[in-house]
Amino acid sequence: MTADNATVNGILTNNGVIRKSKSGLTAGSTTFGITGASINVTTIGNLSTLQVDRVGSAHANEDQNGGGADMLDTYFALTPDAFDQSFDLELCLSYTDAELATATVANEDDVRLCRWTGSAWDCPLRAGSSSSATNTTCAVNVDTFSDWTIGEVGPTAVRVQTLEAQTEAGTPGGLLALAALVAAAGIGLIWRKKKAS
Repeated sequence: MTADNATVNGILTNNGVIRKSKSGLTAGSTTFGITGASINVTTIGNLSTLQVDRVGSAHANEDQNGGGADMLDTYFALTPDAFDQSFDLELCLSYTDAELATATVANEDDVRLCRWTGSAWDCPLRAGSSSSATNTTCAVNVDTFSDWTIGEVGPTAVRVQTLEAQTEAGTPGGLLALAALVAAAGIGLIWRKKKAS
């Protein structure tokens, strides 16, 4: 079925899985019913079917490699029929105020999507179409599906392994400047000692 099959007036508490599959996907916007997921396909590639499972619990790897308390205790398992990265789309996922309240999110405008790669969380920048007014956060240039969640995460930490510096070939400028600095410091010390005595 391609139609949205249910509507909710009031509160829906998800203690399990809400599933929606759509086939015959084309370029353009598609919503996935009460899962709260939508896509806007730029390049369809080999993608024709997508199943969205909204799981009402924390992801098993929530606290691993870049995750943590700032991630919502809801995740979305996205299963396509094309695993070849031939497609390109914008992905938007929604959340509730109650889900947001259970996480330690300081600023709702900073939440963004995070994808579990199988070994770490990859959290692309928040897209301009995201809206805290509608409880929706989006990411652009998505070409891979797996498990996604929503969290307030900062930039990925970077650790410098090696730092090197060198002057341009054939110019002794750096060495001359260092030698001049050492000589000036030495002359300054000698002059100070002479003046003190």
